[in-house]
Amino acid sequence: MYNAINALIDFSKNISNNNVFKREVSCFATSEDGVISITSNNSSGAVEFDFFTIWEYFKKNRPKNICMIHSHPDEIDFMSSIDENMVHGWVLALGVEILFMITTNNGIIGYMCKKVNNKVEIFQIDDVTYSRELELLSSVVYGMSSSKELSQESIDNVAKNLIESGIKPSWEII
Repeated sequence: MYNAINALIDFSKNISNNNVFKREVSCFATSEDGVISITSNNSSGAVEFDFFTIWEYFKKNRPKNICMIHSHPDEIDFMSSIDENMVHGWVLALGVEILFMITTNNGIIGYMCKKVNNKVEIFQIDDVTYSRELELLSSVVYGMSSSKELSQESIDNVAKNLIESGIKPSWEII
């Protein structure tokens, strides 16, 4: 059964052998409760977050530190217009700041997204320190992007591994 260790192995293979990017994978996590969901629609050009799982979690818990991670092919190390529209909707729906991260073979690109005067502002953050847990989570997400086959059962198993591990990502903007 594919698990978080397999995803990390796929990540290391991708770094060393330039494995082909196959799909975008997304992860929604909070520093309070860790991983809430991991999803993929197996598309290499679109990302999908599990709205219903996230919304149910959010209504009950109201976390303050939200992180949305998703993978991009190596040559795309910036937010697409689809990413911007999506995170705009999430910020308005949840009403909180979101650290939106793009993970590639070349590393992590972070954006802070927040509502200011009834507008959503998105800005890239360069001076940020990511916890080891957040870097690990980013590596797992990117590793899943280059796995040969990835069923929903496999995605659910990786999410279960990470939830059970108690990984709670954190970050500090300098």
